[in-house]
Amino acid sequence: MKITLRIPYFFLLVSLLLFGTHFPSSAQENLDIRTIQVDELSDQQIQELIRRANEAGLSTFEFLQMAEARGMSSLEVEKLRRRLEEL
Repeated sequence: MKITLRIPYFFLLVSLLLFGTHFPSSAQENLDIRTIQVDELSDQQIQELIRRANEAGLSTFEFLQMAEARGMSSLEVEKLRRRLEEL
């Protein structure tokens, strides 16, 4: 599957994980990945995010690349990478 076809899956996964259970009324709002704070994510949320990304055909590396390409700061991507290594 081409990376361009994986982008919608990425946004769906991120929005469902981060906003689906915590803010059900805001599920229709656009996700701004630039504002995600990795330090505020639980280990379970990160594991679920990676599991869903893998189910969509993304490797962890591709997931991190897409997060940065979509506006997540390099610092937050690095924090996420480190958190993944610790899990």
